Amino acid sequence: MRRKPAPHKAVDIDLKQFFNHLPHLAWRLAGVEVAPGAIRLADATIVVRELHPDRFPVWEDPEQGPEGLLVEIFMDPPSREDLLACFIKALQASADHKMPVSLLLVYLRKGDRATFPDQVELSRRSELSTGCYCRKVHLWEEREAVLNGPLLPLAGVLLLGEPAVGEVEVAETLAALNAGDLDAVEYREGAALLFLVGLRSLTEAVMQRLFRGRMNEVMQSTTIQGWIDEARLEERLAERRWMILRQGTARFGDPDPRSRRTVERIEDPERLAELIDRLVQAGSWKELLA
Repeated sequence: MRRKPAPHKAVDIDLKQFFNHLPHLAWRLAGVEVAPGAIRLADATIVVRELHPDRFPVWEDPEQGPEGLLVEIFMDPPSREDLLACFIKALQASADHKMPVSLLLVYLRKGDRATFPDQVELSRRSELSTGCYCRKVHLWEEREAVLNGPLLPLAGVLLLGEPAVGEVEVAETLAALNAGDLDAVEYREGAALLFLVGLRSLTEAVMQRLFRGRMNEVMQSTTIQGWIDEARLEERLAERRWMILRQGTARFGDPDPRSRRTVERIEDPERLAELIDRLVQAGSWKELLA
């Protein structure tokens, strides 16, 4: 387990894997208590390449009907364009599944920022006021509920907002999980999430020592298994991109910046395999990527 992805993407992937396996915690974080048995997962359409493909929890409310919750996670405040993309994604999911889909923005660290947006204005004119808004959570403000309350499985995520994380911080967080009143699944997934967070600043050997006696349990978690699957996919994508750029450079010369960006942004392994096959027929970068 030695994947070193970009920080935001890594956090996004790991936490969404986690919420897929404990979807009632996503609703709980939004302030709504829902029985786990009343929740199913649905697929969100990918409308913006930069957003990771999602599954999102749907509450089968017997009184008001189904309602979805799309969670977007940020280390730092997003740009207006990124925030608008989140709203578009929620609206697309609502249209696709013909039900309300709310958007929850989760901010993981305060840093030196003063504002954390929860709305996008679509018009500059007050008389034409049009916009989108949603609920947001500042996770650092939920510290008590996380460490000593109903959000305890998320304890490891608090460390993402700390300026430095060492063995002491990981050990104390693990002790809080061990002392908590969690069922087997909540503990396993919460411990796995803490393990992944710890790997961002500590070596795998150190983490295994801190989790001594718990590693078998952690490795059986669906959060960890999803992380491993994602790591394998990332490795396949990186290898195929490298092959296209290397062999393409040998045939067509150095790629222009636009062609290089196009190759580096492809996240479909089958599309990359198709480009590798076409290298022998194409006569230029433009023809290859057409």
